[in-house]
Amino acid sequence: MRKEEDKLFQAPIKAKLGEKEYEIAILPIRRSRLWREEFYRAVGKIPDFTVEGGVQSFKDIAGAIFVAIPDTVIDLVFSYAPDLNRDEIEEVATDQQLADVFGAIAEAAFPLATSLVKTMGQLSR
Repeated sequence: MRKEEDKLFQAPIKAKLGEKEYEIAILPIRRSRLWREEFYRAVGKIPDFTVEGGVQSFKDIAGAIFVAIPDTVIDLVFSYAPDLNRDEIEEVATDQQLADVFGAIAEAAFPLATSLVKTMGQLSR
């Protein structure tokens, strides 16, 4: 999780991928909006597992959870940070490292969601 001063001063996201440290620039509003639209399209391609009166194939569910979704997350990380050397990083980084980077990117790209949750928490006191 990024510190408040990092957010305020637009400090890059610090990411450890493999044994190397990287800095990922925070996208400005216009480019971030385009990335959020890409995120929305990517999420829309993930199969819906709502089952009404039937049984969803375990193979379909497992395939999406263990293959499609992680690959989508990886694609979105490299789309947000196209300067990263994908081939090099995929050879040395772990899935957990990419998941952590994705979390930091999502936090930067969706600040209003974080803000809304914080505001709702304050209002409920």
